[in-house]
Amino acid sequence: MPDLTIKSCLDQNKKGLTYGNRLILPFHCRFISITIGFSMSTISTPTVYYDFSDSDRDVRIAKEDQYTSVYFLTEDHLNTAFGKYQGGVILTCCELSSDIFDVKTHRRLRLRFRDDQPVVTIEPME
Repeated sequence: MPDLTIKSCLDQNKKGLTYGNRLILPFHCRFISITIGFSMSTISTPTVYYDFSDSDRDVRIAKEDQYTSVYFLTEDHLNTAFGKYQGGVILTCCELSSDIFDVKTHRRLRLRFRDDQPVVTIEPME
C-alpha cells in the first residue's frame, strides 16, 4: 500500500486530479479548512469552509483506500472555475497521525488548476 501522508506526496511531487466538481487528492489528512476564491486577490472575498459533516451542502469529503475525494457541490467544473489562474483552492490540513490541536502541525497547501487538463499541482505554502 502506498504512503498516503501529505509529506510523502509533496516529497514525491505527486499531483491531484479533477473531474467536474470532484477533486482527487493523493493523500489522506484531517481537513481544518478549505478556502476557495476567484483570483485569490484582495478585491474578492474568498469562501472558507470549516464544516465537513454530512449535513454540509457545499463540500463533501470521501476518504477512499488510496486517495481522498473532495466534492465542491456548488461548482460544476473546477477547471473552468479555477483554471488559467482564475482562482484557487487553499487547504489547511494536518497528517492523520498529527495532533490537530497543535497548530504547528497544520499544513497550508495551494492547489493550482489548469483548464486544459485534469492535473492539479499541490504546493506547500510554508
